Amino acid sequence: KQWYQRRVRGHFIIEEDQQIIPNKTKQNTLHTIQPHFQIQMLHNLPEELVLHVFSFLSIDDLVRISMVNKFFGVVSLDLSLWLDFGNKLKGHPIFQTNQINNQYQAKDKGKDNKNNNSKADDNKPNENNVRNLCILNRKTCVNWERGKYKVREFSKAHSKSIFQATFKDDILISCAEDSIIKVWNMESGKVIKNIMGNFGWVYSTEFLPTESYRRINGEDVQSDKLFVSGGQEKVVKLWEVGKSSPLMRYNGHQSSIRCFETNLQGKIISGGFDNKIRIFDIETGHSLVTLEGHANPVLSLSYSCGYLVSASADYSIRVWDVNNSHCIGVLNTHTDRVNAVKFDPTQHRIISGSSDLTIKVCDLRTYMVVNELLGHRWHVTSLDYESTGKLVSGSSDASVRIWNVEDGKCNHVLDHHTQTVSSVKLDWRKIVSASWDNSIKIFDFS
Repeated sequence: KQWYQRRVRGHFIIEEDQQIIPNKTKQNTLHTIQPHFQIQMLHNLPEELVLHVFSFLSIDDLVRISMVNKFFGVVSLDLSLWLDFGNKLKGHPIFQTNQINNQYQAKDKGKDNKNNNSKADDNKPNENNVRNLCILNRKTCVNWERGKYKVREFSKAHSKSIFQATFKDDILISCAEDSIIKVWNMESGKVIKNIMGNFGWVYSTEFLPTESYRRINGEDVQSDKLFVSGGQEKVVKLWEVGKSSPLMRYNGHQSSIRCFETNLQGKIISGGFDNKIRIFDIETGHSLVTLEGHANPVLSLSYSCGYLVSASADYSIRVWDVNNSHCIGVLNTHTDRVNAVKFDPTQHRIISGSSDLTIKVCDLRTYMVVNELLGHRWHVTSLDYESTGKLVSGSSDASVRIWNVEDGKCNHVLDHHTQTVSSVKLDWRKIVSASWDNSIKIFDFS
């Protein structure tokens, strides 16, 4: 009891009269009391009581405690703890990754069919599904923090420099200087389709969000398999995965098309080397609006909540009110061309990457720079940002960097490319990067 009344500071124990215990006595004392600090009270309880205690935990705490030790891991996997989580987690971010969700649902359905049990509800994650996904999500978060990942490489994915690679579920699409658009199966690494016949370089491709499109230009389509492409041909093309000819062409640009934004429902927004931004109606193909104001090519676009943010080679960033089709603000925060931009409406901030080697975070309400991220040794060429706070950048210094937006620190540097990283995309478990070294790399944190 007297030993417990004394305070432990670092590697020595302070007496009540503030005199330091001799080293030999200190070591003996620590050896005596240390096991008492390591006692897990829950280990001495019946498993039923431990389960009852765990039932009061949140889902994140339950996943976290499952990794403390073997005993907690076994108890936390009990399905009775996960019975009530199915309905609560319908909108959880991890269930937006259809590929993994379907994978676990398929396993659970197989077990149900094998045991002649009733079929699981496809629209509601069952308790086993929830448990597996949440544990995977927690482990993935830990891997992000520690910079622990596995690299998969599509070497010589194209014969010339790759400009962009984007993905949705298990489908990846890349475009390059060789004028070819390639559709890949991300799991197998095999090419599903080579889309030939494009005139000139293809600068950009982008998936459309899953919507209720059923017929476009008189053809039935799968709404979750549509993507657009653009480049030196000056035409925006709409494709369906697996087909060799475009469903629709959108004309209007007078020069090469450099970037897209597809989050505006029913619309395609494109930016080009003609210094203009155009908004097209997906189903009719009509050009609805032309936004003018930039003095040089439009290099990047980001849309959310009725506002469009554009970045340009004229060193500026413009904020547009899409509903009224006019510019409501201009940011001149960079000293060189702005190659990439991301808009985060929840935090009222704009994140931009530039050839001046910086990434800047600006407050949309004041148009002031609130943070500057330094580390790249050459042009910042691309950015991707997730609402959870992850920011990933690519650069001409051949590196991919993972940042903490709040404190401006670089958490990890991924040096796996040998030339300019032209494109980076991420979701909650992976980063996909494309480079002028003709390769595509997948950094899997799960």
